[in-house]
Amino acid sequence: MIDRNMGVGERTPLGRLCLQHWGAMPDADAISRDGSVSITWIKDTEPSLLQAITPSWPAATQENKEMSLHNMIALHPDVDTLNEELATAARHALFCAALCTSCADACIAEDEDMRQCIRACLDCADVCGATARLAMRHTGSNSAVLRTMVETCVITCESCAEECGRHDHEHCRLCAEMCRECASDCRQAFPAI
Repeated sequence: MIDRNMGVGERTPLGRLCLQHWGAMPDADAISRDGSVSITWIKDTEPSLLQAITPSWPAATQENKEMSLHNMIALHPDVDTLNEELATAARHALFCAALCTSCADACIAEDEDMRQCIRACLDCADVCGATARLAMRHTGSNSAVLRTMVETCVITCESCAEECGRHDHEHCRLCAEMCRECASDCRQAFPAI
């Protein structure tokens, strides 16, 4: 239920949803650090309209947040049936590339010699990024290359997870966990390519 008496300047998840769904423009200083938005027009919005649309917001927002890559791939004109496993592998490969890059950067700042870990993380980031980009392409076909990249991604992620697992740093632990998850997702996607 939406509070019709919501004051001007209040920041809520509702503000983010209004901006996303209707493009309502908040005041320039109304966006807080967490991305929420001040709503200035909510008081004047017809309550029946707000009540009618409110139940659909959480599901739509959750779906858009978690499934945007899946949705984008599914919208491709050449995609008849979405390969869910490959889309998930591509999504997690993107995450893995980002975490590996961040871990490599954190390793640079460590006092001990982290050269091998940095190398493993940067190699993994590059392979995961390339794998994700290939997995998202659906114009034409190049399944032999895609299969090779997905297989390479598994090997590289496992190698990076092993190297990061040798260190007690929290950033290495998180990176290793993401690498194992990405490798698992790629293994699941492989048979359907």
